[in-house]
Amino acid sequence: MRWARLDQAGLSAVADRLFPAAPRALLRQAARAGVNAPQSSSAGRLFDAFAALAGFAGAQSYEGEAAMRLEAMACLLRPIRLTAGMGG
Repeated sequence: MRWARLDQAGLSAVADRLFPAAPRALLRQAARAGVNAPQSSSAGRLFDAFAALAGFAGAQSYEGEAAMRLEAMACLLRPIRLTAGMGG
């Protein structure tokens, strides 16, 4: 529930714009009550939120898909060159 992370960050209006078709009032009520909404400390949820803000707001086929798509987009915008040692 990427929109829930946006809510937690104080960006509810952004979540409403990104996910207009979602039954947000009902989902927010369920999240507040803890219904099928386990807490997560995974950094992957941060990438999910950033991916949602970047426009990857669709359903995912596998865990981490949004983060991978975000990374791919970032590489298109600013290619990086990996070198041995990565120390400079």
